[in-house]
Amino acid sequence: MNRKTVLGILALGLLAAGLALLMPDKRPPDPGRDLPWQLKLTPDGQTRVFGVALGHSTLGEAEARIGEKAKLAVSASPAGEYAAQAFYDETNLQGMHANLLFSLAAPQLELQQMFQRGQHIATTGDGARKAEPAPKDAGQLRWTTIDMVTYIPASDVDEEALHERFGAPTKRVRDPKTGAVHLLYEALGLDVAVHGQAREIFRYLPPAEFEEAMAPLLQEGEPLQ
Repeated sequence: MNRKTVLGILALGLLAAGLALLMPDKRPPDPGRDLPWQLKLTPDGQTRVFGVALGHSTLGEAEARIGEKAKLAVSASPAGEYAAQAFYDETNLQGMHANLLFSLAAPQLELQQMFQRGQHIATTGDGARKAEPAPKDAGQLRWTTIDMVTYIPASDVDEEALHERFGAPTKRVRDPKTGAVHLLYEALGLDVAVHGQAREIFRYLPPAEFEEAMAPLLQEGEPLQ
């Protein structure tokens, strides 16, 4: 699927869901893993974050690391393009509560067939539709690789904290539709959308696909210093 379409479906799905967040856990965190700024590049140039190597790790492997199964959905855009997502409404990684969403890499024909076999189909505000996959299809999706991670922390994160963790971004761009300021880290495949009154959104993508994915934002957005 076109990466721009996937980003649009995911963003609208997250906003429509209104996912609830819990207060931080009292358990002491293990500082060695699963924090949003602990990302590395694999030898073949892919991003690894939360123990997930984009393009390599399967959903089942990610679920085993987190310790619980994710909810699944197959989406159809108004243009007839399909995407599969796995998400956690309330996950706790190292004492930090957040929404966590995995985009799954699967052929369009397979996703179309899964959508047609799905149940509990709902329509979102932009005309996109979502379905819960049938049990057999859900099992197949758990063997599917993850090609994008979206992370929305419960606690606010400001630009100063992001600079301390990731350094200076390659570009800063204001989205004219949402007003969010996007900090783009091209070498890491990371886009962080900083909102004034809403939760920050971290999107981790394969670095090789980052430029294409960010093209609409760069064309329509306002460059900032």
